[in-house]
Amino acid sequence: MNVITGLRANLVPYREFALHKWFYSSPLWYYHQPGTTHGIRANPKFYRLVDPDLRELCRILLEAGLHTTPSCQGHFYPRERFERIWDELQREARLITGEGLKVKDSETDRTHLFRDPGYQLPWSGFREFYREASSQQSHGYLGVMVPADSPVLDRLRSEPYSSLRGRILYDDELTALLRMPLFNIYVDPSTPEERSREWMAITRYLKSILSEQACATAR
Repeated sequence: MNVITGLRANLVPYREFALHKWFYSSPLWYYHQPGTTHGIRANPKFYRLVDPDLRELCRILLEAGLHTTPSCQGHFYPRERFERIWDELQREARLITGEGLKVKDSETDRTHLFRDPGYQLPWSGFREFYREASSQQSHGYLGVMVPADSPVLDRLRSEPYSSLRGRILYDDELTALLRMPLFNIYVDPSTPEERSREWMAITRYLKSILSEQACATAR
């Protein structure tokens, strides 16, 4: 089994998700390291890892030849879930500094052994972890990478989506870094119901653009 080191558990700004490679031991939390080469396989296991509100959207984007970055639909978890995550992170930290923790690449599903004698959690205790993790949990994000020769690129740039709770923004800086046009999708709901409605509206918007372009190409 391939041994890796240097993974981190700290929170990353959503916009920077595509600048990291992601690994997990359990779906409760993800580890990461810098990396911009991605190899997502759109198989059933991949969709089970994607949050429910994003699965249909990711499916239609990938089927249309676009690419998606690591994502988050936005959550409204109670404190008890964060307590469980903290306990799990502490347990995993002991394994990482000892015999090693088995983690999987979230894109390829390949298993690695994460071993690092110097590993430490980035929070001094549960209170600090909870304050940071819970403060941004309701925000949703998905990055969409569009091949430069895709016929939908101009449409997405000329007709940006914007609503009270969501928006799609072209990102010049990440486009240059990743060498492929990238759009950030942000959702800022106040309730789980609002979150689901907004992701559904964005899914309909993008499905409409992709369908219209497919029809135009077929003519």
